[in-house]
Amino acid sequence: MRLLWLVPAIVGLGSLLYLPTVRYGFVWDDTTLILQNRDLDVANPLVLFGRSFAVLQPSGDWQRNQYYRPLVTLSLWADKQVWGTSPAGFHLTNVLLNAAVTLLVGLLLVRMLPSFWPAFLGSLAFLLHPAHVEAVAFVSGRTDVLMAFFVVSALLGLVRYRSGASAWWSALVVAAYAAALLCKETALLLPLVAWLYLAASPRCSRSRILSLLLALAGVALLYLAARLVVLAGYVPHWAGVDLGQRVLLVVNSIGRYAFLSVVPFFHRLVYTGPEQFARPGWPTLVGLGASAGMAVLAIRQRRAVAGFGALCFLAFILPVCDWFPPGVSYLAERLLYLPVLGVVLVVLDGSRRLRTKGLRRTAVVLAGLYCIAMGWDTLRRMPVWQSQRKLFETMVAEAPDSPSAHDNLGALRRDSGDIEGAIREHRRAVELDPSHATAHSNLGNALLEAGRLDEARAEYERSVELAPDFALGHNNLGVVLQLLRDSAKAESEFHRAKELQRSLALARNNLGEIYLSRGQLDSAAAEFRAAQASQPDYALAYLNLGFVMERRDMVDSAAAEYEAALRLQPGLTPAREGLVRLGRRQR
Repeated sequence: MRLLWLVPAIVGLGSLLYLPTVRYGFVWDDTTLILQNRDLDVANPLVLFGRSFAVLQPSGDWQRNQYYRPLVTLSLWADKQVWGTSPAGFHLTNVLLNAAVTLLVGLLLVRMLPSFWPAFLGSLAFLLHPAHVEAVAFVSGRTDVLMAFFVVSALLGLVRYRSGASAWWSALVVAAYAAALLCKETALLLPLVAWLYLAASPRCSRSRILSLLLALAGVALLYLAARLVVLAGYVPHWAGVDLGQRVLLVVNSIGRYAFLSVVPFFHRLVYTGPEQFARPGWPTLVGLGASAGMAVLAIRQRRAVAGFGALCFLAFILPVCDWFPPGVSYLAERLLYLPVLGVVLVVLDGSRRLRTKGLRRTAVVLAGLYCIAMGWDTLRRMPVWQSQRKLFETMVAEAPDSPSAHDNLGALRRDSGDIEGAIREHRRAVELDPSHATAHSNLGNALLEAGRLDEARAEYERSVELAPDFALGHNNLGVVLQLLRDSAKAESEFHRAKELQRSLALARNNLGEIYLSRGQLDSAAAEFRAAQASQPDYALAYLNLGFVMERRDMVDSAAAEYEAALRLQPGLTPAREGLVRLGRRQR
């Protein structure tokens, strides 16, 4: 009977808690993964299974990356079909997915624990955990929520299968595992959890264990093969970090994540690294202790809930602990979304072993106060994600020593017209990290908009000096050189940018403009068409090709290009003026 109201209680609480996020906008990675993601406009969504995640670079160049997560892209595609580009619909999907995951967690706990109330309290703790805010309130954090939905479904099927239920439950485990892998590679170690969990049960025969493990291994191999094909053999690699530093970074990652799992009230959106964090310190001690403690529990308590929880924590935290290059951020709270379940299982199993009624009552009171504190912190943390400005200002406030935080805020200020504010933020970024080539280039952009051409040129030159293969930096340097009337050097920089990145639409268009100014119409047309091919929504390439066609007296072709430019950018005045000129010529 109690189970009947667990469903509305958990779903209702989960939905109400995060309902304010429906009013939030798109922030950070949402711009590239949603607003500018061409994959969300495909007619046949099945093609998404043959593509990696797509990322639109600041240069306007469309590139693929090292992630194969087609089900996440498919979910975003479905949202866009229903909601268009309204962020409310995307946020609502995240809210409902989080409620669904919490419900599955509740059902799992009810199945594993002998009493209903610890299961309900554990579900509540999972729901209210502040580290989950980043995964739910941030649309792009859906990756972890969607993966968790399938992983917890698989765990629920695994528990039923171990208890001797029908073999059909093994089909659920296999199917959910496949879906989880297509959401995020973090799920890869689930077969290890299945093996150790089933092997610890005297009721589970070897044949049942072997049949499930073979099916899971087959899924894993198929996934790895598909990933290898789609990503064209991409293998991440470390640069400038030796083996000792990497081991320390992994241990320290485990330590910080373990701390945040239990004490989730200390937030930072970005952590600079990895060099700063590849040093001995308190995270090292916590990481070693947590790893050893969870490993001991997983072995000695393998038949108990605590052992299962420890195993889940290790299996789902290890893949996100910087075995491979972490990118611009060393830690991310959203990565704790699934591992927190393991901690909840360990704590619940430990608390129910308390021998006296007084101790159990005290534990319940403390757990209630803990849940209240987490719920309050979650409500306080959510508004950070309501807008791009709020997010980047919080980044700088929490991590004033982070170059990327200042660089992000500088770009936002420049986009909003606060050029002097942008210059200050970008200067702070290069002060904190003089080798940050992108920050130098962004500072050059702000100085260029301020009309300080010589200073902009110096920053662009510094950016390509630091990163000679930085195609966008060479393009930007060419732009300022052209404004300084050094056409020959500008052309050289555009050529260099094109050589480094042949699909860089900006460089193609800029080179075409030089050819157009010299009357080299064939060369100009070739560059503008190449820009269109690499970036079909680049309005300036259509406008410029229209100029070429107009100068060739190809009126219909010119009109078609101007019209295409206006469809992409309705306020593009030169395209409208071009159509007016063509209309006069036809009278």
